[in-house]
Amino acid sequence: MSKTTYHIREDVIERLSTDPLLRGDNLGFALQKIGETSADILQVEDVSFWQLSRTGEHLVCIAAHNSVQGPSKTVMRINVSEIKDYIPTIQESLYLTISDMSGNTNIHRLARKFLQEDDDIRASLHVPFFVNGAFNGVVQFNQVGGTRNWSLLDRVFACQIADLAADTIRYTVRMVDERYIPDTLDLLGNTLDNLLEALELSDGMIRLDEIPITRGYKPEVALRFANLYQSLPIVTDQTLVIQDINTTTDKTQQLVEVLKDEEVRSAIVAPMVVNDDRIGCILVSSPVVMEWFSFDFSVPL
Repeated sequence: MSKTTYHIREDVIERLSTDPLLRGDNLGFALQKIGETSADILQVEDVSFWQLSRTGEHLVCIAAHNSVQGPSKTVMRINVSEIKDYIPTIQESLYLTISDMSGNTNIHRLARKFLQEDDDIRASLHVPFFVNGAFNGVVQFNQVGGTRNWSLLDRVFACQIADLAADTIRYTVRMVDERYIPDTLDLLGNTLDNLLEALELSDGMIRLDEIPITRGYKPEVALRFANLYQSLPIVTDQTLVIQDINTTTDKTQQLVEVLKDEEVRSAIVAPMVVNDDRIGCILVSSPVVMEWFSFDFSVPL
C-alpha cells in the first residue's frame, strides 16, 4: 500500500527532528538542511529563515536555500520600521498565503515589500515561529515558476517546518549557552575581583541576565537589587553615581534602600552593554562616602 502525501511528509518531519546532524551547535547548517528538504517536498525554489534581532529593529536572514543560486552567502536584513505593518500581521496569523504576488491587497503589498519587490517570486507562504513564547521570526517558502494555490497539506507542512526551526534555534542557543557558562563565570568573577582590588573595596556584584557574581553581599540582597534595577528602565541606561545613600531623594532611592542593611554608604552602578543591548549591571559599593568617577563597563563576550 503506497503512502499518502500526508504520511510521506510526516515521515520527513520525523526524520528531520531526530537527525543527530541537526542537533549540533551549527545553526546555519541545520537550517540549511531543513530548508533544502522542505523546498524539495513543497517543490518551491526558495526557502528562507528570518530572525528578529535582539533589539527588535531588524529581521535578519539567518539561513536560506535557493535551488538555483544555492546557499546564500550574503547577510540580508530588513529594517522592521520599513515593514512595520507586516510584523503584527504575521504574529497574529498561523500563516500568510499569497497565491499570486501581483494582487493588490494589503497582504500582497506587505509581502512584496518584505521580498523587496522581487519580480521572480510569483507565490509565497509565510509562517511565523516563536521561541520561549515570544515571536522570533518567520519562515518563507517562495515559488518562482508561477502562481500557486497553497493546499491545506502545504500549509500544515510549512507550520511543522517553522516549529522545527524554532526548536532547532532553541536547542542550539541552549547548547552554546551551557558550553560557555563556566568560562563566563570565570571571566565575570575575575573582572569583578580586579575592579574591587583597583578601587580598594570588598563589596560588589555583577548580574548578567540570570548569572549572579557576588562579593560581600548576601545572595538575597544581591538578587533583590538586580531585580529592582532591571524593573526601573528609567534609570538603567546610564551609570548611577550615589555618593551618600542617606541623602538620596531621586529615582535611585528605591535601589539604595535595598543596600542599607548591608552597611553601604556609597555606591556606583553601571549598565553592562553588548552590541547596544543592556544585558545586566555591575555594582560596587563602599561603607564610607566616596567621590566616584563615572565609568563605562563592557565585557568581551
